[in-house]
Amino acid sequence: MGRLATVVTPGARVLLAGTCLAALGAAGCGSSPPKVIGRVQLTISAPADGAIVRGDAVTVRGRVAPAGATVLVEGRGVSRSGATFSASVAVGDGTTLIDVLAEAPRRTPAVAALRVRRPVTVVIPDLADAPPSEAEQRLTELGLRPQTKDTGDFLDDLFGGRVRVCKTEPSAGSTVDVGSTVVVDVARSC
Repeated sequence: MGRLATVVTPGARVLLAGTCLAALGAAGCGSSPPKVIGRVQLTISAPADGAIVRGDAVTVRGRVAPAGATVLVEGRGVSRSGATFSASVAVGDGTTLIDVLAEAPRRTPAVAALRVRRPVTVVIPDLADAPPSEAEQRLTELGLRPQTKDTGDFLDDLFGGRVRVCKTEPSAGSTVDVGSTVVVDVARSC
């Protein structure tokens, strides 16, 4: 048998045969995987989970400890400066889920997921003089919530005629998020 060596590990003292010293860390000869010494610390500073974004990309920023940890955002390596990192992520319409992974040798990895939402927008059509039912249908088809408001006065009763759209609020040509309420003012005389 070869020389014996003493290896001190946290909580244990182990005697190894000289022939096993070369194999330390490799499979066999009674070796075990390296001990985990802690957890990677991962903090996302921007954007906040559930943030509303308007552009087609968002910058994910954060810190990691230890400073040498590997950081992946959406499975890709990121720009780093010491313990801080940043990465640009493409954002589609609706909700985008962004995953962040930080790992370092002999540490338990850290994982974070955050959601950002880019609202879908539409342009309010010009509905002046349209019948209220047509205006409501067109707005509903665009994903908007029409709210009809009768703005007629005593002149409507005197002159008669058909009820029609006078204006909308927000006005025609405005860009709004899908799901927004559009007030449709209707009367016989606008």
